[in-house]
Amino acid sequence: MRTKYLYPIIALLSAVTFLSCSTSKKVVKDNTAVPTVSTEFSAEDYVGTITKDYQSVKGLTARVKVEVAFDGKDLSTSGTLKMTKDNIIQLTLIDPILGLMEVGRMEFTPTNVVVIDRLNKQYIDVPYSEVSFLKRANVDFNSLQSLFWNELFIPGRKKVDAGLYTYSHQPASEVRMDYQDRMLHYQFVSEKSSRHLTKTSINSPSDSKYAFSFSYGDFAPFQNRQFPKEMTMSFTSSGKAASLTLSLSSLKASSEKIAPTTPSSKYTKVTADKVFKMLMK
Repeated sequence: MRTKYLYPIIALLSAVTFLSCSTSKKVVKDNTAVPTVSTEFSAEDYVGTITKDYQSVKGLTARVKVEVAFDGKDLSTSGTLKMTKDNIIQLTLIDPILGLMEVGRMEFTPTNVVVIDRLNKQYIDVPYSEVSFLKRANVDFNSLQSLFWNELFIPGRKKVDAGLYTYSHQPASEVRMDYQDRMLHYQFVSEKSSRHLTKTSINSPSDSKYAFSFSYGDFAPFQNRQFPKEMTMSFTSSGKAASLTLSLSSLKASSEKIAPTTPSSKYTKVTADKVFKMLMK
C-alpha cells in the first residue's frame, strides 16, 4: 500500500525534471516590441536592489511539504530541502505514514541530475549535456539554482547584467524583466514596492504547447534577505501539465558542503521513459 501511494510522487518528481525535454527544436527570432518603463526608471538601481543580498547566505536547510499534481493525480508527502550554492540542491522525501524512512531523493549538482527511488531500488542519473533541451536553452545548474534560490539569472551567464533585460510595468505595481535568446523567452516578474521576485516564466515562442513557470510566495526574513517559503513549479509540455509545490518551514542557514549521493550498487539505473510509463499506468 505504501509503495502504491508513494511511487507516483517519486515518478512525478522525475517527470517534472524531464518534461521540458520534448520541446520544439525550431529556432525563432522574437521581434515583438515590449513596452518599457518611464525614463525615470533606473534598471541598474532596480536590479541592484533585487540582487544585493544574493550572497548573504551560501546554504540552507528546511523542512518541506511536497505536493504534486499530474494528470488528475494530487499527492503529497514531506521531506527536507538542502541547498549549498554552486554545490547541490537536494530534495529528500520521507514516508508520510511513519515519518521515518527516506523513500526518494532528487539532486541537482553542477554536472548531473539524479533521482533515486528507494522503494523500487532504481535511479535516474543524467548529465546536463545529455538533456538536449537544457543544452540548447542554456539552462544549466547555474540557472536551476537561481530558480530554487529565488534569483534573477541570464542563461549561460554566471552574473546578472541589467542591460540585457527589457523592462515593462503592466500592471503598474509590477516590474517585468524580459530576456530573449535564440530559442526561448524568459520573463521575471517582481513587486515594485518590495522588490520580491514573484514569478519566473520560460516559454518557447515557436511552441505554444510548452511552458514552464516558477512562482514564489509567503516571503519571510532569512539572514539579510527575504526568502519565499512557498515555491510552485508548473510545467506544460505536449498537452500534459504538472505542478510541484514546496512549502518550506524551519529554515536555517548552513555552511555544510553536501556530498552528492552515490546510488547503491544494488539499485538499477533506468531511463526517464520508464518512469513516464510507470506514471501513466
